[in-house]
Amino acid sequence: MSFRSLKSWLMPVISQRFLSRERLLALRRKAEQKRQSQSRPHVLHFFHQLDDPYSQLLAQALPLLQSRYAVSVLQHVVGEPDDSAVPEREMLKAYSQLDASRLASHHGLRFPEVVESVHTTKPTTESLLRSHRLRKSWGHYLSGMIYYEGEWYWGIDRLHHLESRLTDLGLSTQKKSHPQQRSAPLFAIKQYQPLQNVPEGTSIDFYFSLRSPYSAISVAKVFDWAKANGVQ
Repeated sequence: MSFRSLKSWLMPVISQRFLSRERLLALRRKAEQKRQSQSRPHVLHFFHQLDDPYSQLLAQALPLLQSRYAVSVLQHVVGEPDDSAVPEREMLKAYSQLDASRLASHHGLRFPEVVESVHTTKPTTESLLRSHRLRKSWGHYLSGMIYYEGEWYWGIDRLHHLESRLTDLGLSTQKKSHPQQRSAPLFAIKQYQPLQNVPEGTSIDFYFSLRSPYSAISVAKVFDWAKANGVQ
C-alpha cells in the first residue's frame, strides 16, 4: 500500500475519532475536574471588539444568558485581528455588517448596537495587549468570542452549544416540570429547512477549503440538501 493510499484510508478514521462526541465529552469531563480541583467559579470569558458587529450582538445576548445560568462573565476588550487572520479586511467589515443586521432582525436584537459605557475611558494599549495575549494563549485570534473551560463559542450562532454544556453541568436556573427537561436555546437555529417552489435551474455557489474542518463536516450535507431540494 502506498503512502497516499494509506493516508486516504487513515484520514477519515482519524478525523472521525478527533471529531467524535465521545472525545468531546471526555475533554469536557477533564476540564470540569480541573476547574473543581482549582476551586474556580464558572466564568465565561468574552472577547469584545467594540466596533465588531458580532461582538455587539453577543454583548446583548450575555445578560440573557446569565439570567438562565449560574455563571459570571469576564469581559476582555480587544482590538482588530491581525492582518494574517483577515486577508480581506474591508470585505469582511462590509459583510459582517450585513450578516449581523440579518441576525439581529431574525432574533429580535438591536443593530447597529450603540456601544454602552462599559468602560468610562478608552481601553489602554496595555490592556488591549493583555487581552490579546490571553486570547492567543488560549488558541484564538478573533473577537465576538466566548471562552469557557477549553472551548470557544463564536457569536450568538454557537450559544446553543454553550447552553447545552452548561445545562449538562447543572447550571441552568430555569424552572423545570421534570428533571430531564431542557429549555429551548436563546437563539434556536433551524437547519436544513426544505425549500418551497424552487424555480427550475436554481443554483448555489459553495465555497470550501480542502484544509478546513468546517468544509469537512458540511460538504456532504450541502450536496444532500441541494439534491433534496432540486438545487444545482
